[in-house]
Amino acid sequence: DLACFSMGKARDQEVKEFLDKLGSIIPDQTVVLITRGEYGALVSWQGQVFNVGAKRGVKAVDTLGAGDAFITAFSIHLAKLGWRKGLKRL
Repeated sequence: DLACFSMGKARDQEVKEFLDKLGSIIPDQTVVLITRGEYGALVSWQGQVFNVGAKRGVKAVDTLGAGDAFITAFSIHLAKLGWRKGLKRL
């Protein structure tokens, strides 16, 4: 399973608290993808958290849909590699 969330500009502590609460209601095998705007994104799976930093030095003209595009690309990548193999390559 894949659960995707947008947390805008949430700080690390806010994300940690969210993941702690979420962990009590979803299966451990669920991949959690959180986009955080200019702070990048993170993936949580089986208690591990992987941070994906945002690209710096790029002047964004319009960020509308950027998180959706990222989630789509991420999902396609995992689907092509297979969930387990794709996650191990993070």
